[in-house]
Amino acid sequence: MTKESESAESIESMDTEDGDGNYVQDNGKFQSVNKLLNYIPYAEALSKEADYYLQKIQENLTKAILSRNIQLATAAYTKSINSYIHQFGFRMTKEQHVAFIKLYFELLTMEECPLNVVGTFCQTYCLLLKKPHLLTRDDITVPWRPLYMTLERCVWKRKYTLSLAASKGLETHIKSAILSSNKYFGDNTLTEVTETFKPLICPSTCKMVHCLDMLKLFLPYFNPENVPEFNKFLEFMLEIYNCWNNNPTWEWNMISLLGNCSWHMIGKFDWLPHLPVMYSRLMKQLCLPVYFKGLQNTPVEQSTKSFDAASAARFIVGTLGNQPDAIKNLKNFLETVETYYNPLNMGRWSGPLATLLNEMVSIFTTRLKRERYSVSETRHWWVSIPANRRLTDEDIDEFVQMTSELVLDFYVDVASGGFILKNLACIRPQKIIPAVMSKYESMVETVTEPKKYLITMRWVTIVLLPLVSVRQQEDGYDSRGMVIPFALSLLPTITCNDMQKTLSALGVIHGLFNLIPLVDCSSLAETLEDENERNVCTETSCLEDFCLQFLDSILALVESKSHENTRSIDHRASNAGVNLEDLSLEKLLWAVCHRLGVQASTKIFKSLAKKIVGFAFSKILETDVSGRLYASILQAFAAARPDIILPKLLPKLCSSIESLIADDILNEEELDKFLLFHILILSSIVETTGTELMKYRKELESVLKSLLKLNGKKPYIFVSNLLQRLLNSLVYFYPIENRISEADFDDPNYLAIQDWGLMMEKSKIHVKWHIPSKEELIWAKDIFLQVFTEFSAKYEGIERLTQKDETINKNLLKDLHILIALVDGLQPLLPFWDNKPFKAFEDVQIDFTPLEYDFGLPMVDVKVPETGQNIKEKYFEIYCGIKTYLDKFKDDDTEVYIQLIKGMDNLVFNNIEPDRRMAIPMVKNLRHNLQNTLNPKRKSTRGNLVARVFEFHLKRLRLSMTRTWSKSHMLIMEKLFELSVNRYARIRITAQSRFCRMVDTVGGIITREITGLLIDKLKDGVPHDEYKGVLYTILTCKNSPLLNNSWSQLCHLWVALLHSPFSEKNSIIKCMDTIRKLLSQSFMYFPLEDQVSLKAIEYAKNLVSPSQIETWGLLKGLQNGIENREAFDKMISDLLASPENGLK
Repeated sequence: MTKESESAESIESMDTEDGDGNYVQDNGKFQSVNKLLNYIPYAEALSKEADYYLQKIQENLTKAILSRNIQLATAAYTKSINSYIHQFGFRMTKEQHVAFIKLYFELLTMEECPLNVVGTFCQTYCLLLKKPHLLTRDDITVPWRPLYMTLERCVWKRKYTLSLAASKGLETHIKSAILSSNKYFGDNTLTEVTETFKPLICPSTCKMVHCLDMLKLFLPYFNPENVPEFNKFLEFMLEIYNCWNNNPTWEWNMISLLGNCSWHMIGKFDWLPHLPVMYSRLMKQLCLPVYFKGLQNTPVEQSTKSFDAASAARFIVGTLGNQPDAIKNLKNFLETVETYYNPLNMGRWSGPLATLLNEMVSIFTTRLKRERYSVSETRHWWVSIPANRRLTDEDIDEFVQMTSELVLDFYVDVASGGFILKNLACIRPQKIIPAVMSKYESMVETVTEPKKYLITMRWVTIVLLPLVSVRQQEDGYDSRGMVIPFALSLLPTITCNDMQKTLSALGVIHGLFNLIPLVDCSSLAETLEDENERNVCTETSCLEDFCLQFLDSILALVESKSHENTRSIDHRASNAGVNLEDLSLEKLLWAVCHRLGVQASTKIFKSLAKKIVGFAFSKILETDVSGRLYASILQAFAAARPDIILPKLLPKLCSSIESLIADDILNEEELDKFLLFHILILSSIVETTGTELMKYRKELESVLKSLLKLNGKKPYIFVSNLLQRLLNSLVYFYPIENRISEADFDDPNYLAIQDWGLMMEKSKIHVKWHIPSKEELIWAKDIFLQVFTEFSAKYEGIERLTQKDETINKNLLKDLHILIALVDGLQPLLPFWDNKPFKAFEDVQIDFTPLEYDFGLPMVDVKVPETGQNIKEKYFEIYCGIKTYLDKFKDDDTEVYIQLIKGMDNLVFNNIEPDRRMAIPMVKNLRHNLQNTLNPKRKSTRGNLVARVFEFHLKRLRLSMTRTWSKSHMLIMEKLFELSVNRYARIRITAQSRFCRMVDTVGGIITREITGLLIDKLKDGVPHDEYKGVLYTILTCKNSPLLNNSWSQLCHLWVALLHSPFSEKNSIIKCMDTIRKLLSQSFMYFPLEDQVSLKAIEYAKNLVSPSQIETWGLLKGLQNGIENREAFDKMISDLLASPENGLK
């Protein structure tokens, strides 16, 4: 059977409920909808938007395939499908879902598919199969052989070489697509796979590795009808494995295959007779040193480097389940390696051993979650574990006891052991939590083992969730009585003498503040019957004292940090005097204090506010380190409770600043420290709720008018921050609180201890948003236009000046800071001025216009007064004029050039990320620590869910500001390119990073337009700096024009590089050598003419109705085949004509 017929037969076998090939109609039943959509304030508009978006994708994807436009249009709308799923989930019918899967299966497996888009299609195909509970094997069946042929064509029998990274990336994408399809392989797959690869099973040849890898990918583990045949095949493979005991090269491939079989077929095969041999082989692969009669057995080091802990863990956990002998074998294995976990026995084996333990506990938790906490049996239809082989309580107890002893006795750190104790504490809190707390208490009393103390503190950090959330009624254990004594024990560790201990303690306290409401409910203790709850309730009377003592500790810490204690001044840096330790401390202090403000009751918060506000007027801190730290703390409290902080602070600050500003200090570089400190504080606290800021409109406008007169560098940087944050607070959507509970913390009958560690489901939360009102938007517009008019008027006609202007030279940097802050602050109200596509789109029949996003904002039109010109267009004119002036009279002012580059970049990529709006646990480990890994019904805290909703809104905001790339975008890129070849290295590097970000964002579309810019700088007579700059620009772009381009442009660019001027400078030689390697190892050849299989066209037509296709008429394909062939032939002839002039 030929490859073509195999592919055709395979696609036909992908049967669905609507198997007649007709247009799939929307039956109104969506597969899965993103539940976070319900909590966006403009949720009502999202349904209509999603319907339009999906329809647009279906229509234009069909047009792209019918017109054979694979490289440009199909790839672009493939990314649109990914974006749609990430935003709206699988908001499509089952028929539409299956239609997309069939189409992308055919696209990635057809022989005509170019290698440079195979990875993109594989990613989308995997995304469509990401939730297998939405589709069963009755809905769709995927054949295995076309996937194997694709892997063979793209990886094993590729016609040209690629670099290791490029080849591995392509191979990884295809293998991911195969693994995603495994659950949907047909009934005859096992027979076909074994017949295909059995002839390659030859242990003495190198083909054995390839054979085992292919078996691992294509064996159908999830089909229950194949169990008897599968068991026979496993016996056959184990017989071969048992005959080879001389450490064969394919041993880990075999262990990986057996690990997959054990994990995916739990209870289907009897592993007991083989366990002693398998554990012995795992011991051998660990290469542990053994001493006998003074002699050491030193194994080869290479084995531990290749130790596959995940495969070993899958095999071990898969063999467990109501079998005492299996647990006994595992216990013997762990007892054998027990001493090697001791920190005194550190060696090359320590990493693999810790990873093995972590993987084993993680996989065991996953299995227990499937067996006991699954939402429904049908949800995991591909998993079927016999009832007599499920984990028993005795198995769980034994496993937890064995693994926890290794961690606790030998102090396995979180850095190497990961979340072992977190998972074990979720499984058996009554065993793990007392043991962890006992270890911590024993270390608190000693000062001779600080490392062990830090390890135990990290242990408590990762078990915080079960520590505060387990209950006697549900879990048979209640550990809440340990929480407050533990918190009090952390206060002495917050000191400037040991920053590592301080940062660890702040991390623990941040976790506590995320999980417990800081409410004194001791008055309700007598109403409780349970003695343990009554004691915990009584202990909450200490919470106010604890919060005040904690605030005293961090304020003392802030006072001890100063500019002189860090490093020397670099007056050119915007964060002068701040090292990485101080930046980490600043972020952590903000996060901790924000959670403290959010979770505290009004009574406790007022006590905190009195102390923190009093500090602002009684102390004077320098603004580089300690002042910044204090400002971040104060801003955290202002963002959490602006109704309490702002009345106490903002009016006093404004009056204090205005009283200290006089005409004789306007031009001073170094202002009074008290004044500078108060400006810093004011610039921080305005990043809070816009509704509260409206109450102080008069004071803010007055102080802003005075501050804009200051010309010193620090003052105008603080003022620009003030402007941007004030405007952001007025015009953006953002949640105004993310407490752990929606209860009223000030209710005298609120029993707060019941909400400690409260877990919530997505469907049960309510998010309170700040929604910009008409008055806020108008005020923001007025501030913008008032300041913009004043500062932009100075630069009208600046490009026509014929001599230096000292006034402009003096104020240029300040004015740029202010102008950039204005446009950053008002981004949602400032559209781009040109949406007409440039040449690359003109001859394409696909609709590339961006989707219009509706946020429900009142209509506020912001334009240049009098002329009505678009604001961003006016900004670009100002930037161009300033650049012309700098090139003429001030080309050595790198600071101004860098601000100019930032301003041009912000016209395209809008700065919408909030500085300090609310705590979002972006770090994966932190988010994992705030989730219950075992019980899906008690998975996340409310604060974590609110943060995820906010992240989703920010993602939509970023997407809404993307527009079709127009000729105006090209004008901006041309200016940035001119700066990318500037003679000053600092300017070049900054401009190149912004320029390449634009190129990488758009992809192969924009590379066709910028090639001419690059070629002009590769000609003879070009200055050395420009020549060097263009080479670095080419190499900096990940989506380099050397690799992703049309054939005609590749011809011109490669030949121009070959004929570029010779240079003996080492930097140029290195650039040319890197370009040679890039071309030889990373260029993926793509066809001279796009081709699409007939089956792909047929499946594309199923996405839309036949009547729609008739209205399109005859779609013409891209007529570039002849041009590409001519360009390719010309390029080859030109490259061969002069090999001596350039790259060898």
